[in-house]
Amino acid sequence: MKLLNRFLNTKAGLSKKTRRNTVWCGFLSMAFWACPLLVFGQSLLLTPKTPTQLGLTTQFGIYEDKTSRLSFDAVKKVTFTQSNRKAIYIPFSTHTFWYKVTLKNGTSDEQTRVLKWNSTLTEQVDFYVPDQTNSYKIEKGGTFIPSNQLVYTAEEPYTSVKLAPQEEKILFVRIQSQRAHYGSMTLYTAASLVTSQLREFKHMGF
Repeated sequence: MKLLNRFLNTKAGLSKKTRRNTVWCGFLSMAFWACPLLVFGQSLLLTPKTPTQLGLTTQFGIYEDKTSRLSFDAVKKVTFTQSNRKAIYIPFSTHTFWYKVTLKNGTSDEQTRVLKWNSTLTEQVDFYVPDQTNSYKIEKGGTFIPSNQLVYTAEEPYTSVKLAPQEEKILFVRIQSQRAHYGSMTLYTAASLVTSQLREFKHMGF
């Protein structure tokens, strides 16, 4: 309120109508910038125009479990904070970081998407993917998981999810790593993931 009064006092030389319009513009501007936080609960709609390779980091909600003791059922009930960065910083700590995103198939065809965690340094990456009965299966990845237990064949962890026409699913990713590093997430179609991997192999000289 003090800030608002100070702002109005600086506009004292203006007409009453002009001051009122200026204040309304200020409130509308603040509401506009707050919108990304308010609409986090909306789902990411997949349409025929959705890129086959889409940076997804800014679409995720984030929750930091500083105790690393919360169960998955408990995590599903907590409030997630909207991510607003293209890269995720995992600090040197024993904390567990949870990420959440909602995908909706807005087409009339079944859609398969691949969610990839873009880092080879993370010690543990667990994907929580719902099945047709809305029960979650856990797919484990990361440097601490034996290679014979991995469900992916590349260096960077990924998982796939199938969506029936107009179906909506909520995915969770659990990150735990005591090695500080940056990571990000990308959503692919199966074909675009293969193309991306072939391009990476080519750059590596294979």
